[in-house]
Amino acid sequence: MNVKRIIRGILFCMFVVIAFFGIFQATSKVVKAETYVDKSVLASPNPGIKLDGYFTTGTFAGNTAYVMNSNGVDIVRMTTGKNQTGAIWSNNDTNYLDVTKKQTISMWVYFGNIISTVGIPDGMAFVLQNDSRGAEAISKHGSIINKGETLGVWGSDTDTGKTPIQDQAIQNSFALEFDTDINSGKEPGNGFDSLPYNGKDYFGGQGHIAWALPAKATTYKKVSGGLLGSTYYAMVHNLGSDLLTNGNAVDFSFSKSHYNSYQDAWKHVTIEYVPDADGENAQINYKYDDKTYFGTAKSPLVKGTANISLSTFDLKGSKKLRYGFTASTGASSDITDAVIFESMPSLVDAEDNAYVVNKTNNTRIGNRSSDNAEANQNVNLFDDQDSNLTTSKTAHPGDELTFNYMMHFLSGETAMSGVNAKIDLPDNVAIAPDADGSIGKIYYRSFPDADGKVTTESASIGSDKISGKEVTCGLDDLGHSGKNWESARIALNVTAKDFPEGSSSTSMNVPASSAHFEGNNFVSDVHTDSFDIVKPGNELQITTDMTDKIKVNLGNKFNLTGDISFKNPETVNKNDMYINYRIDGGPIIRSQDTSAGSKFTIYDLETGTGAGQLDVGEYTIEVQVIDNNYPMANGGVDTLASNKLYYDVLVTNQTVTVTPEDSSITVDNNEPLTLKGTYEHADGTSTAGEGGSSVIAYTITTADGTTQSEVSDSQANDGKYSLTLDPYAYKKDPSVSLDDYTGNTGLKVGKNIVSITVVDEEGHKSKPTEVTVNVPDITPSLTTKQDEFSIVQGDPINMTANVNYGNNYQFTPSKLTWYVDANGHKTINSYSGDESVATLSQDFTIDSTANGIDDDANNPYTVSVYFTDPYGRKSEELDYKVDVMEKTAMIESTDYKFKDINASASPRVIGRDGAWKLQVKSVMSKWTLTAKAGQMTTDQLGGDVPLDGSLIYVSPDDDVNDMRQQTFIQNNTDDSKIKTTDIGGSWEPDEGVLLDVNSSTLAGTYSGEVEWDLTNSV
Repeated sequence: MNVKRIIRGILFCMFVVIAFFGIFQATSKVVKAETYVDKSVLASPNPGIKLDGYFTTGTFAGNTAYVMNSNGVDIVRMTTGKNQTGAIWSNNDTNYLDVTKKQTISMWVYFGNIISTVGIPDGMAFVLQNDSRGAEAISKHGSIINKGETLGVWGSDTDTGKTPIQDQAIQNSFALEFDTDINSGKEPGNGFDSLPYNGKDYFGGQGHIAWALPAKATTYKKVSGGLLGSTYYAMVHNLGSDLLTNGNAVDFSFSKSHYNSYQDAWKHVTIEYVPDADGENAQINYKYDDKTYFGTAKSPLVKGTANISLSTFDLKGSKKLRYGFTASTGASSDITDAVIFESMPSLVDAEDNAYVVNKTNNTRIGNRSSDNAEANQNVNLFDDQDSNLTTSKTAHPGDELTFNYMMHFLSGETAMSGVNAKIDLPDNVAIAPDADGSIGKIYYRSFPDADGKVTTESASIGSDKISGKEVTCGLDDLGHSGKNWESARIALNVTAKDFPEGSSSTSMNVPASSAHFEGNNFVSDVHTDSFDIVKPGNELQITTDMTDKIKVNLGNKFNLTGDISFKNPETVNKNDMYINYRIDGGPIIRSQDTSAGSKFTIYDLETGTGAGQLDVGEYTIEVQVIDNNYPMANGGVDTLASNKLYYDVLVTNQTVTVTPEDSSITVDNNEPLTLKGTYEHADGTSTAGEGGSSVIAYTITTADGTTQSEVSDSQANDGKYSLTLDPYAYKKDPSVSLDDYTGNTGLKVGKNIVSITVVDEEGHKSKPTEVTVNVPDITPSLTTKQDEFSIVQGDPINMTANVNYGNNYQFTPSKLTWYVDANGHKTINSYSGDESVATLSQDFTIDSTANGIDDDANNPYTVSVYFTDPYGRKSEELDYKVDVMEKTAMIESTDYKFKDINASASPRVIGRDGAWKLQVKSVMSKWTLTAKAGQMTTDQLGGDVPLDGSLIYVSPDDDVNDMRQQTFIQNNTDDSKIKTTDIGGSWEPDEGVLLDVNSSTLAGTYSGEVEWDLTNSV
């Protein structure tokens, strides 16, 4: 007993020490929030959007989140002290995440006055959820709200005995946690961050950013051997793929010093949602600390991608997800968490871009990749006239530049309203006002109307809008309201500065220009790429010998040629050059000629009446060559632009007139149709004098409005044409069904518009001439004189179907494709016959065995038949019924009697009494009949007394057989007929079955049995 008490004492002492050590560890993190610092940070907010009516604070009891306004900015204050849990959610009415669209959500976050890199509990989480509780969703067990390491979204392992940990979490959700502290105590409520770090599962000495699915059991791992032998749960954290930015060991600490500002406490977060095309999965790309307080993009401290299945959210057909933040603190964590939202993608989903155009050399400066895009930036968003420009990296002193800042409205519940732009111009460029004093323009472009028409408008930006290097201007509302503007582009007129007098420098940097867009429901920052102003290392020159006016006939193509050289001679490498040209001052079109040598060609400029073609008239084409990869002496590359050449082009219109023999035709057969006609010059002269050949081309527009690909044929240029048009399925392989046929060119049922054009030897082209070809919408009739068949098992079924289109319409039998469905066995057949006929009696044979028509128990069987023709028309369907008769033989017999006799001492043979019915009915079957008779007895003499005698069989050959043995009676060797064999009726009185009685037979009535054995064989 004493020993036991000693052991208890030792254990008790150990417990006290450990418990005290645990308390020491927990309380060592108690840091009182610097209220003055919090107030100063909250008083220095970044720009954000108004939240009223679009967000709602969590509706669960005890929610600590609320919205405050500081200097006109709505801030969500999530926690303000110890033991708190807060949540803020989009209202899911007008503000939500649409799972079917690519969207971006951005915000600024503040984690309180954390002065230790170890971190202060506990942090926040960005959450997407479809919890049935809606805005009341929060982590809880029973009625108790979970705090601490749950961050308000994860389950808690402090009460898993009653509620499984995953069921305590926010349901149907995704969460990205900003965990400012590690929970590695290996005990319930303090063990989420205790798994070994392997690049995916978190472990580290500081806070972290990671994602997981809160309501999935696989997010949590039960671990034994915790503090005091406890069992606790750790969490599986998903980090980014780049080791340097994967979210492990993030320093969330902030403490004000003379090295930073209160604004530095705010960290920018970008969440980009990208749905897969399959509609079943999505990627969530996230960046942390990817922008400075001043809106300048920076390399993110953390970035990652979560690949998730949309089944996570159990949407049940909905496309809406509620998004927001949760946050929590522990018992010793007096900390402030806060969020400022910059965008609401369902309310306003927009994209922007900023870029510079060099008007002097017609290039676009910079070429940012999408990997380096800022939040909401589409690096491929350009004005139409700028999208095809050659990219460059430099400008020259005095170059005329346009700094462009674009905003594009994509979708949203409301218009983007109240937007003001603040633009900071960089060093080494200067605003260049035009003659009217404007420093630039704002260009608006509307959404297309029902007819596809787009409205444009511009507004001048006066010089009063610039102060120092800052330009400010307001934008009209964008979206489906007001003027229905889809996009706005601010274009500022700027000149590249010259090098200072006496400067020996060969390069000046132009930093990025920032633009800050801030409206009632959208905030964004975007920057141009930086570039260098350099002194040109050479001068690019172009010349041409095409000085006379170039004459081209309408419909023909032509080339422009020239020669490239450098003022200071050197080898011309056209692989690094682009040829820009514009027609009559229109948008620039970029071309390239990579052939060897200095000669260049712009190939195949088109004339005609279509889009992008030159119609009849005179044109001036401006040409300039750009070398955007010219090597500089310092190892960099420069962009050189040549002088401009101007080519004069005259497009004339000598055309061809086409006259068809018949402009409207109705076909009366299924064979190819020949269209004939003539053509000549529009002035009445013949084309034959040109010699050579003409190209006759046609397209077919079918009744459904589909225009098929053009078909062309080269024919003698003699003023006559002949075209052969096939029914679209005329050349179909007969073994291929119409459904599987991939051909789609040719005449079809209904109205076909055949548009014919002719281009003669000298390139004179006709306008399209139409011929209407009507293909009757006929359902061919299919009839038969016999639609019911009875066959013997295994026999073929010979059937006939009669075809008729009516009105003497002709068809070719071999061009019909027959579809036979025999008892569910489908085949495709064609039959011979290459002469056109108006009627047809088509014979075909069905193999009954191969098609499973072989069991009379399944009678009747159905055979269905129809056909399709070269125009794709389907006939009526014809059904046949087939009954199967099994090859068999069957005996029919009754009870029989012999004649009565008187007792006698003499043996006798007794004949049959009356006609015996003994027949065999057989169906195409051979058979053999045998019989065996049993003992005849009587019960009239006291018990079963046997007859002193037996049955005998006397054959037609007078052979006598004792029927007490198996006795042959008769057989049939003819299996070609269906017949009934009357065996008993064919016996003579002294033949067949008789009774042989001995002399000692006693008087009485005797009975017995005969076994007839019929075998279906011989």
